[in-house]
Amino acid sequence: MTKHRICTIPDCGRKHKARGFCLLHYERFKQHGDPLFTLTAANGEPARFLAEALSYTGDDCLNWPFNRSQKGYAQIWQDGRQTLAARRVCLLAHGPPPTPEHEAAHSCGNGHDGCIAPGHLRWATHAENIADKQLHKLRRI
Repeated sequence: MTKHRICTIPDCGRKHKARGFCLLHYERFKQHGDPLFTLTAANGEPARFLAEALSYTGDDCLNWPFNRSQKGYAQIWQDGRQTLAARRVCLLAHGPPPTPEHEAAHSCGNGHDGCIAPGHLRWATHAENIADKQLHKLRRI
Protein backbone atom coordinates (compact mmCIF):
# COMPACT_ATOMS: atom_id res chain seq x y z
CA MET A 1 0.00 0.00 0.00
CA THR A 2 1.48 3.37 -1.05
CA LYS A 3 1.24 6.31 1.25
CA HIS A 4 0.18 9.63 -0.30
CA ARG A 5 2.28 12.69 0.31
CA ILE A 6 0.61 15.35 2.40
CA CYS A 7 0.76 19.14 2.37
CA THR A 8 3.86 20.57 4.05
CA ILE A 9 1.83 23.25 5.88
CA PRO A 10 1.74 22.24 9.57
CA ASP A 11 -1.55 20.70 10.71
CA CYS A 12 -3.03 20.78 7.16
CA GLY A 13 -3.04 17.03 6.46
CA ARG A 14 -4.52 17.37 2.95
CA LYS A 15 -3.21 15.39 -0.02
CA HIS A 16 -0.20 16.89 -1.80
CA LYS A 17 -0.89 18.64 -5.12
CA ALA A 18 2.28 20.54 -6.15
CA ARG A 19 5.39 22.21 -4.69
CA GLY A 20 4.76 20.53 -1.36
CA PHE A 21 1.28 22.04 -0.97
CA CYS A 22 -2.29 20.75 -1.14
CA LEU A 23 -4.57 22.26 -3.79
CA LEU A 24 -5.83 25.01 -1.43
CA HIS A 25 -2.37 26.14 -0.33
CA TYR A 26 -0.93 25.74 -3.83
CA GLU A 27 -3.64 28.01 -5.32
CA ARG A 28 -2.99 30.62 -2.61
CA PHE A 29 0.75 30.37 -3.35
CA LYS A 30 0.20 30.80 -7.11
CA GLN A 31 -2.16 33.75 -6.76
CA HIS A 32 -0.63 35.63 -3.82
CA GLY A 33 2.91 34.25 -3.40
CA ASP A 34 1.98 33.02 0.09
CA PRO A 35 0.38 29.64 0.79
CA LEU A 36 -1.03 31.01 4.06
CA PHE A 37 -2.67 34.10 2.47
CA THR A 38 -6.14 34.94 3.80
CA LEU A 39 -8.46 37.83 2.97
CA THR A 40 -8.68 38.79 6.64
CA ALA A 41 -4.93 39.27 6.85
CA ALA A 42 -4.81 41.06 3.49
CA ASN A 43 -7.55 43.55 4.37
CA GLY A 44 -5.74 44.92 7.42
CA GLU A 45 -3.06 47.07 5.78
CA PRO A 46 -5.12 48.21 2.76
CA ALA A 47 -8.04 49.15 5.03
CA ARG A 48 -5.70 51.11 7.31
CA PHE A 49 -4.09 52.88 4.33
CA LEU A 50 -7.52 53.75 2.92
CA ALA A 51 -8.66 55.20 6.26
CA GLU A 52 -5.50 57.33 6.52
CA ALA A 53 -5.85 58.43 2.88
CA LEU A 54 -9.12 60.18 3.73
CA SER A 55 -7.23 62.78 5.77
CA TYR A 56 -4.60 63.38 3.06
CA THR A 57 -4.67 67.03 1.91
CA GLY A 58 -1.46 67.25 -0.14
CA ASP A 59 -1.31 68.39 -3.76
CA ASP A 60 0.72 65.38 -4.91
CA CYS A 61 -0.88 62.11 -5.92
CA LEU A 62 -1.32 59.53 -3.19
CA ASN A 63 -0.57 56.23 -4.91
CA TRP A 64 -2.08 52.97 -3.73
CA PRO A 65 0.71 50.53 -2.76
CA PHE A 66 -1.47 47.41 -2.88
CA ASN A 67 -3.46 45.45 -5.47
CA ARG A 68 -4.12 47.08 -8.84
CA SER A 69 -6.14 46.19 -11.91
CA GLN A 70 -4.39 45.26 -15.14
CA LYS A 71 -4.73 48.92 -16.17
CA GLY A 72 -3.13 50.13 -12.92
CA TYR A 73 -6.23 51.32 -11.04
CA ALA A 74 -6.20 50.78 -7.26
CA GLN A 75 -8.39 47.92 -6.04
CA ILE A 76 -9.62 46.90 -2.58
CA TRP A 77 -11.77 44.08 -1.26
CA GLN A 78 -15.21 45.22 -0.14
CA ASP A 79 -18.17 43.00 0.68
CA GLY A 80 -16.36 39.93 -0.65
CA ARG A 81 -15.37 41.35 -4.04
CA GLN A 82 -12.77 43.59 -5.63
CA THR A 83 -13.82 47.21 -6.08
CA LEU A 84 -12.02 50.35 -7.22
CA ALA A 85 -10.36 52.07 -4.27
CA ALA A 86 -10.78 55.51 -5.88
CA ARG A 87 -14.55 55.02 -5.96
CA ARG A 88 -14.51 54.04 -2.29
CA VAL A 89 -12.41 57.11 -1.39
CA CYS A 90 -14.66 59.39 -3.47
CA LEU A 91 -17.72 57.97 -1.70
CA LEU A 92 -16.23 58.46 1.77
CA ALA A 93 -14.74 61.90 1.02
CA HIS A 94 -17.50 63.45 -1.13
CA GLY A 95 -20.62 61.48 -0.31
CA PRO A 96 -22.65 59.23 -2.58
CA PRO A 97 -22.61 59.73 -6.35
CA PRO A 98 -25.52 61.65 -7.89
CA THR A 99 -26.47 58.43 -9.71
CA PRO A 100 -25.11 54.86 -9.56
CA GLU A 101 -23.68 55.40 -13.04
CA HIS A 102 -21.39 58.26 -11.95
CA GLU A 103 -17.68 57.40 -11.83
CA ALA A 104 -14.83 58.59 -9.62
CA ALA A 105 -12.90 60.91 -11.95
CA HIS A 106 -9.29 62.00 -11.33
CA SER A 107 -8.41 65.68 -11.83
CA CYS A 108 -4.73 64.65 -11.85
CA GLY A 109 -5.13 62.16 -14.69
CA ASN A 110 -3.22 59.54 -12.70
CA GLY A 111 -5.91 57.04 -11.82
CA HIS A 112 -4.05 54.50 -13.96
CA ASP A 113 -1.05 55.00 -11.62
CA GLY A 114 -3.17 54.15 -8.57
CA CYS A 115 -3.85 57.69 -7.29
CA ILE A 116 -6.47 57.81 -4.53
CA ALA A 117 -5.89 61.36 -3.22
CA PRO A 118 -9.32 62.60 -2.08
CA GLY A 119 -8.66 66.10 -3.45
CA HIS A 120 -8.03 64.65 -6.90
CA LEU A 121 -11.37 62.82 -7.04
CA ARG A 122 -14.85 63.95 -7.97
CA TRP A 123 -18.03 62.38 -9.30
CA ALA A 124 -18.43 62.56 -13.08
CA THR A 125 -20.54 60.95 -15.76
CA HIS A 126 -18.85 58.43 -18.02
CA ALA A 127 -18.77 61.01 -20.85
CA GLU A 128 -17.18 63.61 -18.56
CA ASN A 129 -14.60 61.09 -17.36
CA ILE A 130 -13.68 60.12 -20.94
CA ALA A 131 -13.34 63.81 -21.86
CA ASP A 132 -11.05 64.30 -18.85
CA LYS A 133 -8.90 61.35 -19.94
CA GLN A 134 -8.52 62.83 -23.43
CA LEU A 135 -7.58 66.21 -21.96
CA HIS A 136 -4.95 64.60 -19.71
CA LYS A 137 -3.44 62.76 -22.69
CA LEU A 138 -3.18 66.06 -24.62
CA ARG A 139 -1.43 67.75 -21.68
CA ARG A 140 1.22 65.01 -21.64
CA ILE A 141 2.12 65.47 -25.32
